[in-house]
Amino acid sequence: MLSRKSYHIFSQEKLSTKYLQIEKIIYTEPTEKQNGRVYINKTQYIDNVPSEIYNFYIGGYQVCHKWLKDRKDREFTDDDFEHYSQIVAIIKRTIALTTTIDQVLENYGGFAFILQTEIEDK
Repeated sequence: MLSRKSYHIFSQEKLSTKYLQIEKIIYTEPTEKQNGRVYINKTQYIDNVPSEIYNFYIGGYQVCHKWLKDRKDREFTDDDFEHYSQIVAIIKRTIALTTTIDQVLENYGGFAFILQTEIEDK
């Protein structure tokens, strides 16, 4: 599980009395001066979300965006933040595993090698 050290909620205003509410979700790409940010309203955002993670799709859904969208107009609690951080971590690991699998397949001639081996075994 990721800690708030990796992914943060920031605000352009003081958070002391105002709770976080998901109003409109906007992703800003990373630049030289700032990390990728997922704004949940006009002033509050989750920092340090890489674009390859935010733009990752499963089954036709952009996971990070959809999860937040399903919670629109609701309070974004500490539990929600921890859950979102876990989603980001899982997607990061999924991308890493997919890359490793693709490299292994390429090293062994791709799917054609696997299919040929399977046919020969029968």
